[in-house]
Amino acid sequence: MKKTKSVQQIRKKNESAQSYSGFDKQTDLSGYIKYLIYFVLIALPVFLAYNYYSNALKVNGYNSFQLDDGWIHLQFAKNLAEYFSFSYFKDEMVTAGSTSPLYTFIIAIGFLITNNEMLLSYFTGILFFALSSLIIFKLSMRDFSKDFLASLICAGLFILDRMMNFISLSGMETTMYVFILLLAAYFYKERKTYSLAVLLGLVIWSRPDGVAFIAAVTVDLILAFFYFKNEEIKKIYTKDILLKMAGIFVLISGAYFLMNFMISGSLFPNTYSAKVAYFSDVEKKISYITDKVFPFFSSLSYSLYIAGFAAAVIKFVFDIIKRRISENSLYILFFVFFLLLYMIKLPEVNRFGRYVMPLVPFFILLTVSGYREMLIFINKFLKNAVILRFVFIIFAGILFYRSIEDYDNFKNFYAQQCKYIHDRQVKTAMWLKENTKEDDILGVHDIGAIGFYTGRKLVDVAGLVTPYLNERLTEKNYSQIMTEYLKENGVSYIAFLREWYRPINQKALFKTPDNSPQEVMEVYKFIPDTTYVISKDANYIMNKALRNLSKKDGNDLVNSMNMVTELEPEYAEAYYLRAYGYSLLNNKSKYEEDLKNTIKHYPGFKDAQLNLGMFLMENNRYVEAEGHLKKTLELDPTNKAVQDSLKVIEEFIMKENK
Repeated sequence: MKKTKSVQQIRKKNESAQSYSGFDKQTDLSGYIKYLIYFVLIALPVFLAYNYYSNALKVNGYNSFQLDDGWIHLQFAKNLAEYFSFSYFKDEMVTAGSTSPLYTFIIAIGFLITNNEMLLSYFTGILFFALSSLIIFKLSMRDFSKDFLASLICAGLFILDRMMNFISLSGMETTMYVFILLLAAYFYKERKTYSLAVLLGLVIWSRPDGVAFIAAVTVDLILAFFYFKNEEIKKIYTKDILLKMAGIFVLISGAYFLMNFMISGSLFPNTYSAKVAYFSDVEKKISYITDKVFPFFSSLSYSLYIAGFAAAVIKFVFDIIKRRISENSLYILFFVFFLLLYMIKLPEVNRFGRYVMPLVPFFILLTVSGYREMLIFINKFLKNAVILRFVFIIFAGILFYRSIEDYDNFKNFYAQQCKYIHDRQVKTAMWLKENTKEDDILGVHDIGAIGFYTGRKLVDVAGLVTPYLNERLTEKNYSQIMTEYLKENGVSYIAFLREWYRPINQKALFKTPDNSPQEVMEVYKFIPDTTYVISKDANYIMNKALRNLSKKDGNDLVNSMNMVTELEPEYAEAYYLRAYGYSLLNNKSKYEEDLKNTIKHYPGFKDAQLNLGMFLMENNRYVEAEGHLKKTLELDPTNKAVQDSLKVIEEFIMKENK
């Protein structure tokens, strides 16, 4: 009978270049040394992430997240713990609105221990970051044939990674998801069949895009069976084992799909279809890799990773052609399927690139593997392992230096972004909590902090937890559909980022800082049949014009506002901005005309009343000016300049009457 070769024998045959004169020194970790290394690998990420946390607390004076979505998980988890209901408001808004039910369950258990939502989120994120650091080291030791140096470099780059530290304190599921992916990869490499089946089931509970990893494992197994004809794999993954694995996987993943279907009538969460609806632009799909993905994976210290990553991919292609087993096949297949999934369904990386962050540990694994393979290849000809190992250490030192530099810069960036969200979402939530009644219903776009801190029932105009609106997000007249729905559901107040939805001709009750070029949150009293939100097209033009305002291009501003007023003929601010455009062009008659148009549609527009009053006064039209300045004073009683101007007008009129 023909003797079956072991996995180790096949690997040695297929990768015979690995031993090149002792370049890849094997290290067996055991005893106290092993556990000391494990302790350091867990302790370091805890310390580094805590450094981000403590710096943000010192700078800002409060705890916050850099993403509003962290509070969405908290709201679902709190209601699950208190009402045993997967709902967004007490036990009344039952919805499949969580992207990561597994993370929600974990946080819900945490709420049984503590009510401190920030501590709970920080602890969970850092814990999974630390555990991931240990797993990526063990995975590296296995992939790199117990090459301790290469494995330590890989784990070190992961621990120092700016994105992993940054996202571990976000209140999001990302580090948990990364941990499950890495552990699943480790079980796959170690041929832990049933453990792998459990983890693959949990992958889908962690995030819907986990189907890409499941596909990668499946295709890698198919290649091993039918392309590489790996007899050892066939012995491990027998028909009986595969059926049992499939049963475990279907049982766990099936429960996920069943839960979503029973709650929302869809196999996937509301969040999935809502995000797909927002980012369905065909042009974005075509340019997704070049415009979104590549800039993320080539920024800052990542720019030094590209050559190693490319080398790993090239080596993988050669291995496939020569029918050699590659330790990197799973990671590369995951990259391909993951990016293909997003390119087709959701061509975005989103804020801070968080959609593609789960790829970061595999990016690091492939990078270190690629550089290591490059040096092994060179050593075939140089035959001096000592020199090349020294080169490896020097280059690793450069990577560490750049990573530390990025880590340090992102420490302050994290604090800034926490303040950014606190100044908008959290402050708005606190204002609404203090200035609305408990039975008031709020219409909001960002439901995280507002939902968690106000305790009010919400209508989610982004559709994450309001399925009716979710299904209509892409309709051209969505603003009208949304407004009608708010009316039908008894909404009392609306809180929108004006960059997304812009109510017009109505005074905001509360406004977050608007001295930034990005995102201003405004709160309005929702008045049925009066409150009006402009169309998406008009708002897009308005946002673009406001971004270009500093250029002081009168013609461009006038043309832009012509388009807006054509779409929204009663929009006062559009006339006001067009008036400003005419002032830049020194067209006084048009300037006056559009200030009057502004006031016609919205008499409470203070700046329009003021500017028209001052314009008329400068042109010696005191009687006309008086009415507008008096109106300005009604709107702004403490305005000293207006008070002085009115005195001048009164004196002039008195003289004229004598």
